Amino acid sequence: MKCDRQKIVEYANSALDTREMLDFEEHLKACQDCSKNLQKITKINDLLSAWSEKNELGKDFDNKLVNKAVSMMEKQDMKKAILRPIWRVAVGLQVCW
Repeated sequence: MKCDRQKIVEYANSALDTREMLDFEEHLKACQDCSKNLQKITKINDLLSAWSEKNELGKDFDNKLVNKAVSMMEKQDMKKAILRPIWRVAVGLQVCW
């Protein structure tokens, strides 16, 4: 199975049929990235469930909000991955001076 962010959101919201759910659970066992994203989405869903007005906005709002939040988290992770080696070089240079 190919990684699919929308499938993660649908799984987290119990929107998959039984076969899709079982297939996706098998994928989760082998895919660390999807497992991490599922954890992030679950945290976001927990926060959303505390929001009493959520039901008035509809399920589509939840999916869009979760997708946007995951996208933002992925960008932050990417920035950290890019900046971490630069930071190490800068610290190394500072120690040498």
